[in-house]
Amino acid sequence: MIRHEQGSECGGPQPLLRPLDLGGLRLPNRVVMAPATRARAANADLAPTDLHAAYYAQRAGAGLIVAEGAWVSERAIGFPDVPGVFSERQVAGWSRVTGVVHALGGRIVLQLWHTGANSHPDHLGGALPWGPSAIDPGEVSPTPSGRKATVTPHAMTLADIERTVADYRAAAENARRAGFDGVEIAANGTYLLAQFLNPRLNRRADAYGARRDRLPLEVVDAVTEVWGERRVGVRLSPFWSEADRPRGPVRAAPTRSPPTRRSARATTAWSPRWTDARSPTCTCAARPRPRRAHGRTSTRSPGTASCSTGR
Repeated sequence: MIRHEQGSECGGPQPLLRPLDLGGLRLPNRVVMAPATRARAANADLAPTDLHAAYYAQRAGAGLIVAEGAWVSERAIGFPDVPGVFSERQVAGWSRVTGVVHALGGRIVLQLWHTGANSHPDHLGGALPWGPSAIDPGEVSPTPSGRKATVTPHAMTLADIERTVADYRAAAENARRAGFDGVEIAANGTYLLAQFLNPRLNRRADAYGARRDRLPLEVVDAVTEVWGERRVGVRLSPFWSEADRPRGPVRAAPTRSPPTRRSARATTAWSPRWTDARSPTCTCAARPRPRRAHGRTSTRSPGTASCSTGR
């Protein structure tokens, strides 16, 4: 429980407990709950349950809740018992969650998630997971029968990419119908959008290889068409894993073509900040100016409050 009546030594409220306007939302404090994969949707529909509603209701006193990642489609699945946001039953389940959070005075946004090549055929009815190129990411996928090594994925065709962007747009629409206050696009860690950003895994010879940020920015555009620019966040991480961390000084990449029409502004709705790919730390900041670095838009800025580590 957050105690808003606490004061600082100077007699005013402590900085963490001061209100903040963020993306058109009035936050009563600057405590932001990070997304945490909980794997509690233990039903055939992968729909949120009363347990999800109780969990988020208990945390409604936070300035903002970023709910756990939800699958944007069946093709996106890569963990057991994680809820989706692509079916009517899932939307109904999330509606109960947002209803109770709002009734308690809280604000909640949903993270949109696609594991890409970090998935496993066990999640996909035996089909290969999708990735930017036919290169095994060398990760481990949690499956219903235990942890298994990833496999060489199916290299996505242009039609697959178009379908994936449409899946993100549909998921964003479903999140809006479910009553969320915004969405966060998961482009961090070892998952699909981060795979396209990774030069080790993205060896494409087309436009999505020439500009590795093209798919993430197209997803941002699709989602902001649903939500507008101020209610969309993007979670980024600078490195895939310790093996990908560069040694020595990091040099800026050559200048590339500018981001798509809404992408640079959309990423400033709530500002992602991080330590590394395994433990990103989200901070809530007031609309920093995005800058281009290493072929993608980033929003590194001083945060006004930090939250617990999330995915």
